[in-house]
Amino acid sequence: MPLTPINSESSLRIVDKMEAIHHFIRRAGYSALSEAGKEILEALTIQQAFALAAVRRLTRNEPEGILHGTLAHDMRLTPSAITRLVEPLVNAKLLERRPSTHDRRRVLLTLTASGLESAEMIEQAMLDAISQLTTTLTEEERIIHTRIIDKIHAEMLKLEPPNTAADPA
Repeated sequence: MPLTPINSESSLRIVDKMEAIHHFIRRAGYSALSEAGKEILEALTIQQAFALAAVRRLTRNEPEGILHGTLAHDMRLTPSAITRLVEPLVNAKLLERRPSTHDRRRVLLTLTASGLESAEMIEQAMLDAISQLTTTLTEEERIIHTRIIDKIHAEMLKLEPPNTAADPA
């Protein structure tokens, strides 16, 4: 059965709604720091808070740490923007730079204990926001929702260019 074409007006409304949901969840993560970590929040911009969350997510599969270029690719920022974004986090002892054990020329980013605690607060608040947004869904709708998100994500990964960013630091 052929797919019904999506008209541009309805597509734009869907994009607007997806963006609004995305921003709601991100703001919830940032708000967690404002409630639980006033001293941390005073030193962080919202972009830096999401850099911490991104490092947390990316280092789950790379426990040694991640390259600056990997973070830049993930956050869709230039390597120089990531360097400027990361520096205050290193100075605040939320992130640290360390040489790779495999290639000493490469510098990896890792979370400090304080950075991990902050990133976990952000993550939990974002999970709580998602849970709050989906409370009206039935179990069947939640399963369908998850399948749809997984399918869209898989398609996005096929379309996205691979991370070939070099380590700028």
